[in-house]
Amino acid sequence: MNTEEYKNIHGRERKRIMDNYCGQKSMAKKRGIAWEFTFESWLNWWGDDYQYRGQGRGKLCCARLGDVGPYSPDNCKKITHEQNARETDFTKRGTSQFKTYIPSKSKTYKPRCEYRARAIRTPEGNFPSIAEYLRQVNSNRDKIYKLFKSDPENYYRI
Repeated sequence: MNTEEYKNIHGRERKRIMDNYCGQKSMAKKRGIAWEFTFESWLNWWGDDYQYRGQGRGKLCCARLGDVGPYSPDNCKKITHEQNARETDFTKRGTSQFKTYIPSKSKTYKPRCEYRARAIRTPEGNFPSIAEYLRQVNSNRDKIYKLFKSDPENYYRI
């Protein structure tokens, strides 16, 4: 698809194409990656392959060469999502070179390793987590949650 073909499209299809462009642009911004495509250059870059782009197995995506630099017509290639995943250097994950997601300021976000289990107090004693309590008393999770509700004086989180 090019800009001439786009001018002949009307209605929902035209809006969907613009939404695809804006979505890709905003995701790049969330990830902290520069975006140098204009709508026209993006549409011309996809060309006849536009119909094959999207999310899911076998669909094409816009991948940066070497996973570095901005999204621009000179620095991108069209590959499938599977190829893009194979080319990703997972050793960079967690470093400043590999930013998978930058949450918006309105959301609280912590990496999984920074979450701390909450301790609980029971008649059997204090435990660092529900999981530890379940291991010690050989019970299941449903029972402890029922005890939290039915006997909050003796079973509660610290």
